[in-house]
Amino acid sequence: MLVDFAHTQGTDPVSTHMHGMAGRKPNNRYESPCQAYNGAKQMIRDAHAIGADPVAIHAIQDAPFDGHSFKPWKGVMDLSFLQHLEDDIFPDPDVIANGIVNSFNHMQNPTGNPADVLPASPCP
Repeated sequence: MLVDFAHTQGTDPVSTHMHGMAGRKPNNRYESPCQAYNGAKQMIRDAHAIGADPVAIHAIQDAPFDGHSFKPWKGVMDLSFLQHLEDDIFPDPDVIANGIVNSFNHMQNPTGNPADVLPASPCP
């Protein structure tokens, strides 16, 4: 949960990947869901490599939430934040269960393929 408050609410990809979301690139365009998915996979690998598994687990747990799912994060000042917040507060119970199982699986095999602990790829 600290990952949600430690200066990680920016709209840039570095901030959004740890929440399973798409970020705004330097050209002010948002990543596609596929780019965000691949960025989240790489962030999980990188986090493990430096011993930051709680950050990796946060991405694994956030990604399947309806308000995340590799969608663009436009920040708390955007009206889409209200729906995002509702989805976070009232998640589908299966999302919670999947987060627990996928977190456990990651800790059992942290060097495994991140795609095994994330929702299905949005890539074509």
